[in-house]
Amino acid sequence: MTLRSFLGTSALLGLVAGFALAEVPALSAVASTAWWWGGVGLVTGATMLSRMWVSKAATKSPMGFVAAVNGSTAIKMFSLLALITTYLVTHEEGRVPYALGVFGVFVLQLVLFVWDVATSVRSSEKKS
Repeated sequence: MTLRSFLGTSALLGLVAGFALAEVPALSAVASTAWWWGGVGLVTGATMLSRMWVSKAATKSPMGFVAAVNGSTAIKMFSLLALITTYLVTHEEGRVPYALGVFGVFVLQLVLFVWDVATSVRSSEKKS
């Protein structure tokens, strides 16, 4: 998948996941808030930036590629942790549904990211 098609797919997945999870009855109360769409946007944006970083690192060195994958995953996890913690501290209701919903979006974006990176590594190995 090209970088441009990955960015489009990631954005579409973020929107679909945001709206689909909003239809889950337990999540409907928190899914209509700015916090919900901020969380979906954070995860989607971080995934897009991670993919751009990894695609640049893939052409340089194997160690740089591994560092980019590990670093981008750590950045996404810690930024999501900060967002969920902030929500848990500042809101009384909807804590568990919000945390689980945003984590669900994170998992979907992570699956897309890993699938795309693994596919691109396999295709580049076949070319060389």
